[in-house]
Amino acid sequence: MAAKEVKLIHKIFAVIGIILLGIGSFVSCLSLDSFIANIGNALMIIGIGISWYGFLYWKP
Repeated sequence: MAAKEVKLIHKIFAVIGIILLGIGSFVSCLSLDSFIANIGNALMIIGIGISWYGFLYWKP
């Protein structure tokens, strides 16, 4: 038996975090308005936090 059982929610958090990182990067790079670029930066920070939590328990 495995010492630590990985739940599906951790895998989902890891994937959602990676997707948010991609969307945030795309938005911040292609934006012409600084407000929208800051929203993209915020999405990247949120994505880092969510994927960090997901990959803390799930290591592919």
